[in-house]
Amino acid sequence: MNCFPRGATRCSPFPGISRATGPLFSLALLGFFTACGQPAFPDGGLVDAGGLIVENTDAGRADAGALDDGGLDGGADAGARDSGAEDAGHLAETDAGLILEDCPAVSTDTTGPQDIAVIWVRFAAAPAPTWNADTLRDLVFSGTVQKFYREASFGKMCLRGQVFGPYTLPATAVCNPIGNAVVWTDVFALADADVNWLAWRKVLVVLDAPCQEHANGSSTFPPNGLLSFQTADGMFTGTLSSVIGSSHFLNNTPTPGGGARSFVWESGAGVIIHELGHSFGLDHANTLDCDRQSVVGNCLTGNYGSVFDSMSRAWADGLLSPPNDTDYERNTLASFHFGGMPKRWLGWIPASQVTETSVDGDFLLRPIERPDATVVMARFPANPSWPAYVLETRAAVGFDADLSRPLTASTVGGITIQQIRTQAATDRQQTMIDATPTDAEPFGLDWYNSAVSPGATWEDRSRGFSVENLGPASGGAVSVRVHYFTPECVRGAPLLRTGLRNQLVLQASAGATRGLSLIVGNGDSELCASNTSVTVTLQPPAGWPGGSDSFGPYASGQRGAVNFSVTVPSGISGTFQASLHATAGSMSTDLPFTIQVQ
Repeated sequence: MNCFPRGATRCSPFPGISRATGPLFSLALLGFFTACGQPAFPDGGLVDAGGLIVENTDAGRADAGALDDGGLDGGADAGARDSGAEDAGHLAETDAGLILEDCPAVSTDTTGPQDIAVIWVRFAAAPAPTWNADTLRDLVFSGTVQKFYREASFGKMCLRGQVFGPYTLPATAVCNPIGNAVVWTDVFALADADVNWLAWRKVLVVLDAPCQEHANGSSTFPPNGLLSFQTADGMFTGTLSSVIGSSHFLNNTPTPGGGARSFVWESGAGVIIHELGHSFGLDHANTLDCDRQSVVGNCLTGNYGSVFDSMSRAWADGLLSPPNDTDYERNTLASFHFGGMPKRWLGWIPASQVTETSVDGDFLLRPIERPDATVVMARFPANPSWPAYVLETRAAVGFDADLSRPLTASTVGGITIQQIRTQAATDRQQTMIDATPTDAEPFGLDWYNSAVSPGATWEDRSRGFSVENLGPASGGAVSVRVHYFTPECVRGAPLLRTGLRNQLVLQASAGATRGLSLIVGNGDSELCASNTSVTVTLQPPAGWPGGSDSFGPYASGQRGAVNFSVTVPSGISGTFQASLHATAGSMSTDLPFTIQVQ
């Protein structure tokens, strides 16, 4: 998953399109910015351009199972010219036996029938596809995408719409493997003769880009990221999502690198589920990665960190493959349920099923996959800037059925902990906590085993808060005890990151000195009053010169960007392993990296 370079114009997929060349289209972005956002998490792919989420993700991780054509029959011709919308139909029961409500007749932004115009667009150089408009329609409106949203919403949402196309972009359209920032007015103009734009509030573009080996997606992000453009039908205002993948991603054919995309339409479903989630107002499901600590120390918030939420990397990774559960490049299901609070934000879980507390108590958590799901939000009213802790549990049913496998079995009946900021009504960012940290690798196996198991207790002494899993209750529920106590200073390992990826590869020439751009800082909790300096020492390959430098001092939680030099001996070539060792008092952090000498 590769993020676009910070400041690059490709971070926005709408370069210079305030007005198209033709007379029909005038395109405006409400609440958009053209500059890139913050650097992504290692291996992440987020650029937050105002209301726009732009992503570049590795579809090679998404071999997820064959297309399931059964289920709900979407309405055809919903927004074609001179054609009215058809009812989306109903599902009383999923394949997993989960009872769903009938889809409400009246739509809101996140419940009821969601009318989606799917626009299939291809570059002129794209090879002939092995799928057709019927395949794409079945995927979205009766197959996996429909089934996911029906199941995840407990029947409160259903999808209906029509596939338009395929349309072919002009031969002058350039296929760029970094983002494919096409001029979207060209896309809309191609479909204008067929689409009654005023019948739609959501547009999903599926773009076949032959130069691109990986999947790439983007979506407008309401309420501030709506798209507005003038058409012959009038002014369209709504959301735009896109799924951009090569024919190697969309077809089951070898990639230029020799790999194969098998079960591709499940992979495509995962991308579509994720991007539509953005169009419904959901942000990414992140993680707070603190190496071998939970909430203090060498911490970095990781985009796409959660392995159990389709608004993160779960749609691409699924679960690791049997028999050894160690193969990152294969998976089973393409998507997992959204978390409990995102379901509340979408109106799928009523407020009565979210218990807020700021005092000790015992509570019952019901799995978030079921309509009677319950979650607990533990607040800190004396310190409103502190994020709340949200407690939830999961069941191995439906799209989450594979959670019963050995690698993730502790999640079933365990208590998953999320941090959520609550200072504003628009704070809708969830960040998963690793309650059992043992692995310093951000994308390691540790995140698959991050819940509080029955009989175990997790505590955050920096906040004065603990969670005890009292064990199973009836109906798959879990009993939880929360306890508040006096917060204290907690010493954390010093921050030592590259800002790009934890496993760094440094390329250098023999005899040269290269600078490493690092982020270092004080990992202590905020109640620790003293300032701390961080000493970084190079642990070089044998025979290489070492080096050490001190930075700071830094107050608790403070960090800074620094430069650290590495000198390569003359007359050598090859690949070498090295490490940086940071110390602050009695605490330390190690950052291994590779040096490639040419």
